[in-house]
Amino acid sequence: MIRIEPRRAMVWTSLAVVTLLGCWACGGGGANKKTQAPGKTEAPRLSPDALIGKWRLESIEGQPPASQDIETWTVEFKPDGSWSYTGQMTQRFMRMPLGGSGSWKLNSGALEFIIGGNSARANVTLADTLTLTPDPVISPNGGKVKVTTVYKRAT
Repeated sequence: MIRIEPRRAMVWTSLAVVTLLGCWACGGGGANKKTQAPGKTEAPRLSPDALIGKWRLESIEGQPPASQDIETWTVEFKPDGSWSYTGQMTQRFMRMPLGGSGSWKLNSGALEFIIGGNSARANVTLADTLTLTPDPVISPNGGKVKVTTVYKRAT
């Protein structure tokens, strides 16, 4: 058992309180600050302008598009709030073309879509790539599986 003299314990306690108060006063613990998990940084607010343009499908659940028989797939977000997608299936599906369009908007950090009268919502992450969780259109196994897709800006 470690024995600490009462006077030394009081000095250490006082130093700890002064250090904590000093950190709080310098902005480390203000009531208006949001708390975050250690090592996490707050993501910048997503601007609709950042989505405008064409995006090419890179992966579905980390796998190449061909793993779901998709040869090509592109989405385009337009400034007027409309969007479209075009794609082509692989040879297994006779290179069948696919396409559609609708409207989109950002709402509370999520992307809301309307496609042919149906609505969908996807969480969006934008860095060097665009990640949609779940993708509003790509849904393998007859629409039973919701997937995360990653798109790269088309040039």
